[in-house]
Amino acid sequence: MKINKYILFLISIFILFSCKREQENKSTNRINTHCLKQTEKRLSFPLDDNTKCNPIVFFTFKDSVNRNYLSFQNQGTNEILFYSIDSEQFLFRIIPNIEGPEGVGMFLGYSIYDLDNIYLTIPGKSEIVLIDREAKIKDRISYAKTTDGFDLFPFTAISFNYKPVFRIDDELFIISECNRMSENNVVSAKVDLKTKDIYAYPFQYPHFPCFEDKSKAYSIETEFSRCYNNRQFIYSFFYDENIHVVSMDDNSVQTLLVKSKYIDGIEMPKENGDFQLMLKSLCEKPTYGNLYYDPYREVYYRIAYPPAEIDKNENYEQIWRYGRKLFSIIILDKNFEIIGETLMPEYTYNSKILFINEEGLYICENHYKNPKFDEDILSFQCFELSKK
Repeated sequence: MKINKYILFLISIFILFSCKREQENKSTNRINTHCLKQTEKRLSFPLDDNTKCNPIVFFTFKDSVNRNYLSFQNQGTNEILFYSIDSEQFLFRIIPNIEGPEGVGMFLGYSIYDLDNIYLTIPGKSEIVLIDREAKIKDRISYAKTTDGFDLFPFTAISFNYKPVFRIDDELFIISECNRMSENNVVSAKVDLKTKDIYAYPFQYPHFPCFEDKSKAYSIETEFSRCYNNRQFIYSFFYDENIHVVSMDDNSVQTLLVKSKYIDGIEMPKENGDFQLMLKSLCEKPTYGNLYYDPYREVYYRIAYPPAEIDKNENYEQIWRYGRKLFSIIILDKNFEIIGETLMPEYTYNSKILFINEEGLYICENHYKNPKFDEDILSFQCFELSKK
């Protein structure tokens, strides 16, 4: 009788742990069938002496006759540089005036609908300026308050935290930065370009445990990335294991766990007023990053940053700006199920600069600790989505 009870106990424990493992697998929807495989394809774009090699505003686009452009804002300047992806050669630059009748101020960030419709975002100002290829101002869009009464706050359409403006037909889908002093914080809104009416989406900034401390010097918990799949907007908050899928049809929000196998849990960096310790924490603590949609293969790529130890003699700010020491890329299928995760080598690629085209995922090799680093070239390595 004692033996039977002991066997029954062991069976119960086995079933309990089996059910737990099954539940964990279901919660992460992980199927390890795909990976990102390095190819022989590379692209290199020459930079002149006045152009920085680590842009924080970087976007590609295709025009009406299928010409592929790479563009980026030269850091610290009011100019956008354009290159041909096909020839890997510089084409032209657009330089909006800072002052005068055609002055836009100092802009940071932009989104391109086409070469005659470029939307500039202005730091600290709830205004988007629309220019053409000659840098002539076509329109100014104020978005301080929505038609339905919500306050919106200035944002910048940058790629360092990937959240471009999306224009869909005659509607512009914008962001509102989080006001940590406010109780209601909508994440985004849409602008009717014909009527200039602005409507807030009901999706609100998630609340984190540290969110209640309004006196914090930084607000890194509010940082996020957003992509679009022609039906839904998908949000990846950097200190949230979940992604949030917002439907354009009914504004419904679906929250899904997308957890890296290299990250046990998220810990907020310490914010004690010491900026260097803060930077060190930003380089070492595990977190999530940008989210991208690949329309050619109908998959998503979510950047993840596993924990890493950084030597005390390193330049923490540089490591952070060049995409940290270590990162992985979580691969999701069209149903947001994890189908693989690829860990990248240390100090090799810049996780903040990448683009997607028919050939694959191009990741920038411009990490200043990469032995191949050349500040006169913006270079990319192509990775293909492969079945294991």
